[in-house]
Amino acid sequence: MEKAKKVVWGFLVISLIVIALLYGAYLYKSNNNETLGKNILFYRYDCPHCKIVDAFVALNNITSKIEFEHLEISKPVNTQLILQAAKICKISQSDLRVPLYYDSAENKCYVGDTPIINYFKLKLNLPLNNS
Repeated sequence: MEKAKKVVWGFLVISLIVIALLYGAYLYKSNNNETLGKNILFYRYDCPHCKIVDAFVALNNITSKIEFEHLEISKPVNTQLILQAAKICKISQSDLRVPLYYDSAENKCYVGDTPIINYFKLKLNLPLNNS
């Protein structure tokens, strides 16, 4: 009888661990897909090209016209997200740079200050000749 109790308890513990792992994986996948379902501007605090994009965004009040998240890539969760965006956009890790803008509607990435600024200009019908 004692052996049967140990087997049942062992089975319950293993079942709970498996359920917890599966649920954790589900939550991780759900959260990442939800975030990648949004437009995201990935940047780094010390990146001069990121500062150019930030200045353009501020000067033209872009955040009131186009909804997107600013994510700093030094945080591990944001690093994982930029890697997911790069995978979707078929950007190799060796070619991955910031600033990187991920457009969720088009599943497309724009890398570098000029392509990102031109993207915003096209979206908002601003002249393309000045940065």
